[in-house]
Amino acid sequence: MKIAIGTANFGMNYGIKSDDLALPREEILSILNAAHRHKITDIDTAKSYGNCETVLGECGVGSFQVTTKIIIDQDHTKLGFEAWLLDQIEDSLAKLKIDKLYGLLVHNSDALLSVDGGVVASALEKARKLGLVKKVGFSIYSPSNLNFITEKFWPDLLQSPYNILDHRLACSGWLNVLKNNGTEVHCRSVFLKGLITTSVEQRPPYFSRWKHVFDGLDRTAAFMGLSQAELCLIDVLKNHHIDKIVVGVQSERQLLELVEMCSSSFQVNIPSFCSDDLDLIEPYRWPANL
Repeated sequence: MKIAIGTANFGMNYGIKSDDLALPREEILSILNAAHRHKITDIDTAKSYGNCETVLGECGVGSFQVTTKIIIDQDHTKLGFEAWLLDQIEDSLAKLKIDKLYGLLVHNSDALLSVDGGVVASALEKARKLGLVKKVGFSIYSPSNLNFITEKFWPDLLQSPYNILDHRLACSGWLNVLKNNGTEVHCRSVFLKGLITTSVEQRPPYFSRWKHVFDGLDRTAAFMGLSQAELCLIDVLKNHHIDKIVVGVQSERQLLELVEMCSSSFQVNIPSFCSDDLDLIEPYRWPANL
């Protein structure tokens, strides 16, 4: 199954709507149990997702491949960075109650442009050799700096945004380059933090200037007899260079709907909706209080 479970909303409030609160423990357990039943193997988390790692450990994730992310800064890459990194990994393993991470990603990859990338790469390689993690790499917001970041070190695993409005990873040529060099690629923001599937009534006023974009998506989905979620998933699934699609869900029911969509055979040609408007496609640019 190409789906990986995104867990930001397991440990903190996450999403564009005011009621997108951290999920209760019972719902998280239901989601994880359903994921296991449907042969979903991967979980994506981060040390910055509130108490998410602890929650996952208490729920039990030993049967999953877990990838977590860490934030580094210039102070970390001074004396003792390797010891600091290994301590961070051990902390995550203890919270998750597992013996080995599948993936460890630098959450803020642009920091590698201002720190000693060689030190970071060496420490990540040490963690892999010690058997604490299988794959190392980084998470990006856009491919714009990949030329410079990959000079620091080449990732075993990379996570990037990719959705019906944002094909920059493919259009830049980087997706092909990464796959040709053996990198595993996970894509997130398939629904753009839930924005694309939010109804016009619930869509925050900030996005009204892109009404023509959302109207076009709605018309296309209706013409093809699809939901907006199906339209988004089909667009990503058709790119076979993408290994995993990281999606967050609010309930077991939502997860089962996504599993059904991914298991269906859709033979449709979706027109391009790609945008280069960073204020739309990069959520970190959105106002804090939508």
